[in-house]
Amino acid sequence: MKYWHIPFIFVLLLMSSCSEDSGDNSSPENGGAVEISSVSARIGEASTRASVGGIYIGRDAFVAGDRMTLTDIRRTIKPIPAFNYSDMAFDCGEEGGWTRDLNTGSTEEKPDLHPERIYWSDAHSEHTFIGYSVPQQLAENAFDWMSRATDDGKTVFYGSLGDPTVTTMTQDDAEVAAFIDYTAGNDALKGEDILFAYHDDMVSVSGGSEALVTFQHGLANVKVVVNISGYTGSQADIQTRVSDLRLCGMHTMYKWTKNNGSATSLTADDKTALDALYRDNNVSYAQKKDIRLWLPDSEGTDVGSNRRFTFHGIVVPETIGETVADRLTMQFTARYPNPIRPSEDVIYTYSATMPGAVTFYAGKTTTININLNHKDELITIGAEYNDWEFTDTPDQGSLKKKSTFLSYNSKAEGRITTHNDAKATIDDATWLYKKTDGSVVDIYGHSGNSFDDPYTITCAEELLSFAYEVKEGFSETRQDYGTSTTEHVNFKGKHVKLDADIVMQRSVTADDITWAGIGDAAHPFDGRFDGGMRAISFLQGSPFFAALGQNSHVTQIRIVSTAGEGVTGTGGITGSNAGTICASSFNGTVTHTGSADFVGGIAGSNTGSIVACCHVGDIVTDGNAAGISGQNSGYIVASYSAGRLTIGDGCSSSGVARQVGDAARVDSCYYDNTLLSPTDNSDNATGLTTNYMQRYIFVGPKPSEVSGIDDYEGYPYAMNRALYIWIKDQTEDNSHIKNNFFSYQPGAYPKVE
Repeated sequence: MKYWHIPFIFVLLLMSSCSEDSGDNSSPENGGAVEISSVSARIGEASTRASVGGIYIGRDAFVAGDRMTLTDIRRTIKPIPAFNYSDMAFDCGEEGGWTRDLNTGSTEEKPDLHPERIYWSDAHSEHTFIGYSVPQQLAENAFDWMSRATDDGKTVFYGSLGDPTVTTMTQDDAEVAAFIDYTAGNDALKGEDILFAYHDDMVSVSGGSEALVTFQHGLANVKVVVNISGYTGSQADIQTRVSDLRLCGMHTMYKWTKNNGSATSLTADDKTALDALYRDNNVSYAQKKDIRLWLPDSEGTDVGSNRRFTFHGIVVPETIGETVADRLTMQFTARYPNPIRPSEDVIYTYSATMPGAVTFYAGKTTTININLNHKDELITIGAEYNDWEFTDTPDQGSLKKKSTFLSYNSKAEGRITTHNDAKATIDDATWLYKKTDGSVVDIYGHSGNSFDDPYTITCAEELLSFAYEVKEGFSETRQDYGTSTTEHVNFKGKHVKLDADIVMQRSVTADDITWAGIGDAAHPFDGRFDGGMRAISFLQGSPFFAALGQNSHVTQIRIVSTAGEGVTGTGGITGSNAGTICASSFNGTVTHTGSADFVGGIAGSNTGSIVACCHVGDIVTDGNAAGISGQNSGYIVASYSAGRLTIGDGCSSSGVARQVGDAARVDSCYYDNTLLSPTDNSDNATGLTTNYMQRYIFVGPKPSEVSGIDDYEGYPYAMNRALYIWIKDQTEDNSHIKNNFFSYQPGAYPKVE
């Protein structure tokens, strides 16, 4: 409720539990009644509404100007009509006492019952009180607290969060859809906080005939806790600030009856009544608005090296999300110093959608925990955290990220689906499913048709499903004007985005999960894959991609293999590359058996382009090897390798790539000559010492921080210099590269950012 609706109304209903010998005809006239000398009210402890840190949500005590109305006072057992009282208002005074408003209440029509007096049947028998109170108002509003009489003689009241007639508002000089705003603090929450009481065992206060009624909160309380842990992978976590958390599309209308102790949401049966009550004001019984929650401490709470932000609000009691289309969605904004440019702030807006129903209970708190825990990653704008698991308790819920740990790898188990499987529906698909028109979407509704609407991978099982999709030769068939058109073979033209760190093994030393690879030689991935700089840890088995087609574009993959054999294919990221790999890294060992094969840290063979990539780790093979690509007839630029190469008898090694054909080209690439003395220098790569490659001079200024090539004077081998030159020479759009660079890691090799 708003402070501008009608004053507080308390509805109290009392039934007495008199003894059998008191008689059903007791009345004030026959001496069987005791006058109630005073009526008072209090708000209960309501521990479910008390929050961490002693913050109390809504009203916790009555103040001058508050109002209560008694609807009925009756005996609990065998109610006597003569003792039924209803609609009697009381006002709270400056000193806390309550004074009855004699102009209200049905007893004013019964002067023989002394309207200025109220009676118990006696002071010792149990009675039933039912009560309600609406928040204190600044001005009367004709569009709230409407009431109507039902066919069974009951009175139904209709209320709303906010003014139901206001559907648009001005914010930042722009017209926007109206929303419920609690950000002003607890006063805003008090303005919506309706109270109810229901007692069927009340007797007079000891030592007198005073009636003391306890009220509880009638609407639901929501608390959303955002936990920041390993969010940016740097000290920026402690400086992260979360704000503007909204519950999206929440119902605002509700109702209650005179003889009920809580508010409930509206149903379609209330439409006719509302149409009559609100007449021409176009107020919908199903009205929805966003609700902005209150954040008492904008700085958050320190939890070790992490932070916690707790938001509060009041909502209509209801269950949300019984169908997929109605799932609860929350949005919030995070701001933190850019780890790359600390003087600047990064601001992103996120959304989180519950996968199942969540209930907001009248008079109770539902707590939702959002854990942003993506160590060492930069989460990009538009990231959606839709893969949440909801753990329900009677009055509390929790949002948790789905598992990013790969615990099985066999589709035959029936736990992983691809879009052609019969059970791959929006409810049961692992990742992709086919709509009735033949188009394929992921379980979050993404079409994969653009950079802004990519198929999104948010857990290990979805990544595994992606691998099987490519192996099966993914294609999308659309129905256009009665004909079928097959498009996007092997994801050609499609966009896929990795949106979570993936852990391949249960520990650093485990090796029980053997990665089968994304696609195979007959089914190369041919789309666009954005790794989002997420970490793929403890990769064991096949290269991450078995093969990349000529239309493929893979960027920002960060792979860490295990300390054992690691990848046992011909390349760390892919066995063969005919497309483009950029701004990606592989850290770990590549081991391969086969003297006729060529092995590389990034790719076994390359006929496409490899740009701004690095491999740090050893290669062990019976055949030929090179730090980046075992065999290259394409283009490799601004990349480096650092590791030892163990090759077969009679085979050769190269620091970056073994060149094949006149078209093969390697520009501005380097290898660690402290660790490696290659037998083949045909790639013209430059060997530098470990000490040099782990110094800032090998990294150099970021391309975005220089005005021209002259700014790299004194940095002849800088990785960012090589990247800057390559960017300047390109004629096509390379915006996906321009924001990538090598960052200085003290005492370590530079990292791709």
